[in-house]
Amino acid sequence: MIIPTPEDVRAAADTPQYYKRGVRYFEQGRVDHLEPGGDGVYAVVTGQDAYQVRLWWEDGRLAGECDCPVGADGWFCKHCVAAGLAWAEAGRFFEEGQPAGGPPVPPGPAEVAAAVAALGPERLAEVVAEEARRNSAFAALLVARAGLLPAPEPGQIERVRAALARAARGETWHPWRLRDRFARALGELRLLVHSCAGPQVVALVDEFAAVWEEACEELLYDEEDPTSERIAGEIAAELEALRAEAERLAGG
Repeated sequence: MIIPTPEDVRAAADTPQYYKRGVRYFEQGRVDHLEPGGDGVYAVVTGQDAYQVRLWWEDGRLAGECDCPVGADGWFCKHCVAAGLAWAEAGRFFEEGQPAGGPPVPPGPAEVAAAVAALGPERLAEVVAEEARRNSAFAALLVARAGLLPAPEPGQIERVRAALARAARGETWHPWRLRDRFARALGELRLLVHSCAGPQVVALVDEFAAVWEEACEELLYDEEDPTSERIAGEIAAELEALRAEAERLAGG
C-alpha cells in the first residue's frame, strides 16, 4: 500500500480553505475511525455529523469521497483532508513490515501492561481522561466499557437502515464495488454499536447481516480468484464481532 504524505493531501484538497479546515479537524482528533480497504482507506470523521470517507489512489494522485454535503458534490473536502492526514500518520502500521531504520512498531501487550503498572491508578486515570477529551472514539469506548451507554434514539436506528438500504441497491456481482457500497453503512453500524446499547442494536446487527448475506448470493465466485469469498467472509466476520459486542453491551 502506498502511504500518502502531507504534501499529497495538500495537493488533493480542492481549495486552500478545505485544506486548512481539514488540518484543524485532524489536529482536534476528529478522525474517529481509520481502516485499510483495497488500495486506500475508509474513515469516519466527525464534524456537524459523523461522515464516512473513502480515500484511494487514482492516476498517481490521492482521490476521495465523503458523504457530507460538500463531498457529495465531488469535492475533496475538509473531512477527506483530515482522513488523509490520519492515513499519512498511521498508514505505516497498515503495512506488514517496517523498513530498516523506519518508525517503531506499536507497543505490544507486554509493553502496555508495564506502562499501566508504572503509571499507577491516579496518573493512569489522568491519562485516560486526557485521551478521552482528545479522542471522541476513545471516549465512546470508555463510556461503553463502563456500562453507561444510552439506548439508541429512533433516528439513529433509521440512519443505519437508510445507509443499509442505499448499499443494497444496484448490481452486486463485483466484490470490491459491493464492499465499497456497504462500507459506509458498516461505518454507521460501528458508530451505533460503540455509542448505544440495547436489544434494538443487537437486532439491527442481525438485520444488517441478513442483508449482507443476501447481497453476497449475487457475487461471482471463481475458484482461481478467492477475492469474492474473502470479502464476503471479512464483512461477515466483522458483523459477527459487532453482534457479540452489541450483545455484551446490552447485558446479554
